Amino acid sequence: MTMNYFVIDDAKAHFAASKNADYKARVEQRFRVFVDFLQENGLATRQILASNQPVTDELQIKKSDLTDDGFSVVKAAYDKWLRGLDKGKAITDVTVLKKALEKVESAKA
Repeated sequence: MTMNYFVIDDAKAHFAASKNADYKARVEQRFRVFVDFLQENGLATRQILASNQPVTDELQIKKSDLTDDGFSVVKAAYDKWLRGLDKGKAITDVTVLKKALEKVESAKA
């Protein structure tokens, strides 16, 4: 397996963790918010999810789906963002991801 096929996150693993509808809805929302952040900021190499496309078991986010800047943001902030969600932050609060993106962009300037 090459590094480009490295799986950053896999919806199927999260959906398998619980059959609870609220949990599943939260997983779907989390993936949607994260993918939208990547796509809206030009950090994805392809369209990972269309705006009307549901989050399904097949959704995987791989290193190959991200630009170099996108992967830098993921390395710097994705786990931190997830920990914030576990502590009760709003799923839509992508401040941690935005700050990481700003650092990546300022390092290139």
